[in-house]
Order: sequence, then C-alpha cells, then structure tokens
Amino acid sequence: MSVSLKTSHLASGGGLDQRLSDEAFVAALADVCGGRRANRIYAVYAAPYKIEFAFSDGLLTYIQIEPCSTNPLSPAQGRLAFQDDLALFAQPLPDAAAQNEEFAVRSGRLNIHYNGRTVCALFYLPTRTQP
Repeated sequence: MSVSLKTSHLASGGGLDQRLSDEAFVAALADVCGGRRANRIYAVYAAPYKIEFAFSDGLLTYIQIEPCSTNPLSPAQGRLAFQDDLALFAQPLPDAAAQNEEFAVRSGRLNIHYNGRTVCALFYLPTRTQP
C-alpha cells in the first residue's frame, strides 16, 4: 500500500496519485488523526517531513508539507514517501521579498510559504468538485 508524493507532482497539479484524495485511503496511512467527523486532518510522518491531509465532508481540501526534525510517533514505515524533487525547501527567498517576516508565493495549485528567507511549508490546494 505504499504511495509516493513529489513536489513536481504538486506543482504541475496533474500528477497527484488519486488514492491521496480518498479519505479512507489516507486514514489507513496516517500516523495521527484529529478534528471532527466532517472536518478531519490526518498526519503522516515521512522523515524528514510531516505531511497533513485535510478533508471536509470527505473531500480533500489541502495537503500541507513541512519539515519535521522529530517524529513523536512511529514512522509511516514506508507507506508514504515524499520527495522534494524540485528542491523547494532548499531554495531561499529572494532578497527583495525577504523583507517581510512571512511571505507566500502561489504557483498554480501550490502555495509556498516562507518564514524569513527559508521555506517553512508547502500547501497543495486541489480543485474542488461540486457534488
């Protein structure tokens, strides 16, 4: 049941493994779950990252990826692998934009959040389909 996720998949908007849009599938991968029945957040620790999947009424609303130096729980044991193949977490913010303490850049469905000059999180915002 292993699945992989890459920054290039998120940036292109077309390469997301559809299983990651299925709440039951993500729940089986998750190391921890929180929230209410209609609004759930599932966290998967794929060292050195923490990946959160947010669902609202069964629909994926966002995926957040952030560096995580420690894993308080057992690892996902290879169920989900994340690869920063575009090296977004290694790219500093340009000097002109770094004057703000927090800054975000949107590229398609991917939001890149900076704290100071470094990337602190990536947010993938899928296209929501109406029932």
